[in-house]
Amino acid sequence: MNALIRLSFPFGAMLAKGECQIVRRSIFEQIGGYNEKIVAGEDCNLFFRLHKIGRIAYVHRLKIYHSPRRFRQYGYARLTWIYLREGLSLLFRGRSYTEEWTPVR
Repeated sequence: MNALIRLSFPFGAMLAKGECQIVRRSIFEQIGGYNEKIVAGEDCNLFFRLHKIGRIAYVHRLKIYHSPRRFRQYGYARLTWIYLREGLSLLFRGRSYTEEWTPVR
């Protein structure tokens, strides 16, 4: 997943995941923060808008540990497909493909 995210940057797709995002507050407020109308992929949308006004960096040396609950529930291949589908829908349609993003606990 991290490799896909890094590879998306040079192409302007700006894929992102929500585990750890560090954004200057002034810039976050300048672009209006997260688009709350987007069900899934609001983090990708945020970084796409950030990319339009400044530089985005992927910090390779920073390690973030997060729960793989969603991957375990859906499976890695299926969830990767869901993330890709959501990203492409945002890129080409400007909205989420799915209508509900259920929390996995």
